[in-house]
Amino acid sequence: MKEKIMNNFLIMENVAVLEENREWTYSQMGQVVSQFIKYYRGNHLKKIMIVMKQGFYSYSAIIAAYLAGIIFCPVNSETPFERLKYCQNIFNPDLIVFDNDSDSINEYKNSVEVMQILESKVNVKDYAQEENDIAYVIFTSGSTGKPKGIAIKRSAFEKFLLWSISHYKVNENDRWAQYSNIGFDLSLCDIFTAISSGATLVPFATPKAKMYPALLIKKYSITFWHSVPSVLDLMDITNHLSSEYLSTVKTYTFCGETLYSIQLKKIFDLNSKCKVYNTYGPTETTIFCMGILLDSFNYQEYCEDSVSIGTPFEGWQMYVDRKNNQNIGELIICGDNIGAGYLNDMNNKSFFLKEMENGKLIRCYRTGDFVKVISGKLYFAGRKDSQIKHMGFRIDLSEIEACLRNYGCYSSKVIYYKKKLVAFVVCNDFDENKIRDYLKLYLPYYYIPSKIIHKGGFPFNKNGKVDVKKLYEEIENCFS
Repeated sequence: MKEKIMNNFLIMENVAVLEENREWTYSQMGQVVSQFIKYYRGNHLKKIMIVMKQGFYSYSAIIAAYLAGIIFCPVNSETPFERLKYCQNIFNPDLIVFDNDSDSINEYKNSVEVMQILESKVNVKDYAQEENDIAYVIFTSGSTGKPKGIAIKRSAFEKFLLWSISHYKVNENDRWAQYSNIGFDLSLCDIFTAISSGATLVPFATPKAKMYPALLIKKYSITFWHSVPSVLDLMDITNHLSSEYLSTVKTYTFCGETLYSIQLKKIFDLNSKCKVYNTYGPTETTIFCMGILLDSFNYQEYCEDSVSIGTPFEGWQMYVDRKNNQNIGELIICGDNIGAGYLNDMNNKSFFLKEMENGKLIRCYRTGDFVKVISGKLYFAGRKDSQIKHMGFRIDLSEIEACLRNYGCYSSKVIYYKKKLVAFVVCNDFDENKIRDYLKLYLPYYYIPSKIIHKGGFPFNKNGKVDVKKLYEEIENCFS
C-alpha cells in the first residue's frame, strides 16, 4: 500500500486535491508529505493528533503519518474546546497539528501549526522510524456521553484499503467527493482509496458545501459520492436531487445510517446506469465490514422499508444474537481485524473471544445494533436504545420513521421522551392529522406518536448525521 501511494507521488501530474481556490498535483502532495514525514521522524514522534479542516494539508498530514508508521488521531477542527481537551488527555499525543488559522493552538502544549512544520529544517539521516502496530485512533461518541477512542490496527486498515481499492475501481479520471470531516472514519476511506488510485479528492469543507452539496457535485463533475444517507435528504429538500446536478455521479456509497428504499429509488430514477454500495460497520470494525452492491436491475430484491446491509466482506464473520426465536437481534461481528480496544477502557465487555467449531478462538464485537432477518437478508433495525417498550409493547422506532418517509416526508426522526413518542418530520404541506391518519393505516395504535413536529430541516452533527441531542432539547422546551 505504501509503495502504491509513493509511486503516485513520483510519477503522476494529475490533480490530487481540487479545492475551491486551488488545485494541488500529486507531485506537490508528495513534496508536502515528505516534509511532514521528515518533521515527524526528525522529532522522534510516535503519536500525533491532527486537528484540521478537510483539505490538502490535512490529507497530507494524515498520509504522512501513515507512511511514517506513527499513530495518528484525526479530529474535526470544529470540535468544542472541552471535548478536544478530553480527547487529548485520553490519547496523550506527542504533538497536536493545527491549521494555521486555528484559534485554539495557544491553549495547548506540544502543538504546532502546519506552516511551521513545512518551513522547519530537520535532519533524519541517523534516525530510523519503527512502524507501530496501531495505525490510528478515532474518537466516537460513548454511551456515557464521553468520547471513546478506538485503536485500529495497521494490518486491519490496510486490509480494508485493499478491499476498497479493488471494489470501487476509481482511477485518474475520477473525482471523489470528500464530504465527511476528518474526525469521522469514512474520511479515511475517501483519502486513502482516492490517493492510492490516482483519483482527485474534492473536499466539501465549507458550511455552504455541507448544506448544498449538489452545487459542488455539478461544478466539479463529481463521479464518486460517499456519505451518510441523510445527505440525500438535504439535496431533496433543496430540489437538488435531480439529473441537473447529479448526472456525473457513477457510483454512490453510503454508510453510518439507515439507507431507505425510497432514497434508493430516487437515485436510480435519476440515473439507471449508476451503482450504489450500501455498507455497514461500526468504527470498531475498521470503517465498514459488510455491504452490498446494487444497481437498477437488482435493488428491489434487497429493499423492504430500508435497504439490506448485505453480507460480510472477506475475513469477517457475523451472527445475530436472537432470543425466543425472533427474527430480530443484536448483530455480532467477528474477525481478526476488529479494533484493538478503547484507550480508556481496554477491557470493555463489547469485545470478547468466541470459540468456533474448529476450536479456534476468534475476536468478536457486540455492535449494539439490531438487525432483522427477512428472507435470508439482513436489514438494520436501529440501535438497542431504539428498541423501546411503550404501552406494554416492544416496538422499533425505525419502523415509524420508515412509515413517515413512505408517507412523503423527506426526513423523519422519532424519539421516546418521558413515555411519549415524538416524531420530527421534514415535508411539504405539513398536516398533522393527515399524517396520523396515514400512520394508522399501517401501524398499530401504540406506534402512533403523541406529537408530530414539523421542521424546515434537521440539525446535523459534525459527522453529517442528524443531531439527536438538539432534537431532545427541542422536545424538553415543548413539554416544559
